[in-house]
Amino acid sequence: MTAEKKKTLFRVVLYTVLAYAPPFVLIPAFGYMKDTTASQLSLLLICFAPMLANILTRLITREGCKDLYLMPGKGHGHRTLLFYALALLPVIACTVGVICAFYQAAENKAVADTLRFLWEKDRTMTVTSFIQAVTFCLPLSFLYFGEEFGWRGYLTPKLEQLMPRPAALVVSGIIWGLWHAPMTWNGHNFGKDYNFFPWAGMLVMCVFCILVGCYFSYLQEKTNSVYPASIAHALNNNITGTVTGIMAAANPALMPADLFPFTVTAMIPMAVTGAVFMVLLLMGKKKA
Repeated sequence: MTAEKKKTLFRVVLYTVLAYAPPFVLIPAFGYMKDTTASQLSLLLICFAPMLANILTRLITREGCKDLYLMPGKGHGHRTLLFYALALLPVIACTVGVICAFYQAAENKAVADTLRFLWEKDRTMTVTSFIQAVTFCLPLSFLYFGEEFGWRGYLTPKLEQLMPRPAALVVSGIIWGLWHAPMTWNGHNFGKDYNFFPWAGMLVMCVFCILVGCYFSYLQEKTNSVYPASIAHALNNNITGTVTGIMAAANPALMPADLFPFTVTAMIPMAVTGAVFMVLLLMGKKKA
């Protein structure tokens, strides 16, 4: 291993330790999603942990400010807009995922009747609520910028300097997936009432993060910016809850008793989207 690669490896390890410290320390100390000031502040710090890890790693190793990916885009304006438009794909994928999950969790007729009610009886309110939720996700992108500035803005490019691109995408996704382990242990996304808790949930998160991370990496690479990935990340994390809330409000009986299979099914369309962009990344020419 060359001296330059050793330096890069050290930066990757340091970055990972710094990014992992807040969730693995603060959640056991203050709890997760509890109604206390300490818990809420710790959750905010966790959201920005990857960003802070990027900054601290650069300062500690005296790396400087090269390749921050903070410009809004590169190249021709219409191409940049195209990739920003691609960042809106989670609106479709997550909506389809939630509807499929409800079909799996309840009788088809119950779901069909609920969708028909929302469309025929309360169409304006449903569409308005959905548009408001999507629009509200965009300002929330600043929270997910805290993650994307770290994972796609630092970790993945550094891993690609150490190993072939396919391996870098897999390793980056695993590191990102395991970063969620304290949240998964506390019931985030999957609840706690499922077989092989919490290991099955952690495994699903790693696979999902590998695939969706490829989608985010594609947006970052094509625009040379972390902002499209931040928008897509915000939509991915919030649209599922929005659609679930709308459907559950129309028919509370639809809510599944077992959260794990419901969540896994809801994640499938986004995972498939990520797989498509993984193929596009691997087929494309790697950026110098």
